[in-house]
Amino acid sequence: MSATIERDDITEVVYIDDHIEEAAQLEDAFGQFKKVDLHDSEWLKALEPAIENAGLIITDLKLDYMAQREPFWSIDGKVLNEFIRAKRRENPKHPLFTIFSGNLNEVPNPEHHAGRPHILAQYLDADWVGDKTKGSEFRGQLLLLCDARRELQAGTCDPSTISEYWRSVFKLESDLSWSEEALKEIERFQPPVQHLYGTGRDERIFLQWMTRVVFPYPTFLLDAYEVAIRLRLDPKQTASLLADGSSAISRALTPVRYGGILASFEGDRWWRVGLGDWLWDQTAGNPYDRGRLQEALAEAAGQQLKFLEERDPVLLRDKRGRLMEDDLIADASEAVRIQPDEWPASVPWPWARISTVRKDPILKAIVLPDDQHILLRQR
Repeated sequence: MSATIERDDITEVVYIDDHIEEAAQLEDAFGQFKKVDLHDSEWLKALEPAIENAGLIITDLKLDYMAQREPFWSIDGKVLNEFIRAKRRENPKHPLFTIFSGNLNEVPNPEHHAGRPHILAQYLDADWVGDKTKGSEFRGQLLLLCDARRELQAGTCDPSTISEYWRSVFKLESDLSWSEEALKEIERFQPPVQHLYGTGRDERIFLQWMTRVVFPYPTFLLDAYEVAIRLRLDPKQTASLLADGSSAISRALTPVRYGGILASFEGDRWWRVGLGDWLWDQTAGNPYDRGRLQEALAEAAGQQLKFLEERDPVLLRDKRGRLMEDDLIADASEAVRIQPDEWPASVPWPWARISTVRKDPILKAIVLPDDQHILLRQR
């Protein structure tokens, strides 16, 4: 597992809540932590000086016990954050805005954002969101975001030497045989480089690209399930083994585990091209030879592995792009590619089982045009 950050004594943090006791979940992670209690009738007077130099603002979403609501007759954390943005419009120190709530399931249209915090953050116009029932996880993510922003602010992004900048940000050593291809892969996913230099620089845009595009989808980085598919292994068993830093397969893949900016933000990730290079070496240039692949993996893992029977396995997803945990794997010959809303066009299209698509008019409507003819075949 990647190293974690335990404390931040640099970032000025403002915590805003009508249940101020909830701050205890996060307070000891930051050396400069101010609280604005919305249940206090004087909260508005306390707010302005508190946010003056804030680098991180954490706001509750549901504010039912907020005192002196006028003129805020109908307000929640999203609206309050927008009010703070308006107050800070001329301040060049743009803070990270986050939502920390025990009521995220009450946000309208849960079918759209359930299990997709990056979509919820976008809907709430926040840099990230956290669930109060998972305070420890959110705490770690906040520490990573603040640390990543400082790293970006400290660095100098020269457009003429962007490759070297990416090497530094993503911790890509030049002696890695696959590093040049990894740099090309990064560029394919359109990093917002223009926000990293000049007078209009805003590192938050880059961090949003990482948390809303790079980590949630199979980009140049892969999660444990995507790694398993490329190894032709059972995803659930493989995810468990990779999460165990002492397992043989986890240690074997350490050279291709991602260790750059925001590493471990939503669990470990592995370099796509690094994994391909590792497979090539392990199979002596025959990664598609099923027998050689299984032999190489069994030797590397040092234990019993669950190999997939499918010849060309793909992960199955629903119409929102979420993994189908109850029907996770199919052979590519039994699936078609779909285009869910919000799925980035730069990311390979996900798959859905043909038999499932035929029963669901929404899935049928979002099948990739190049795959529509497959649905017309005789059943």
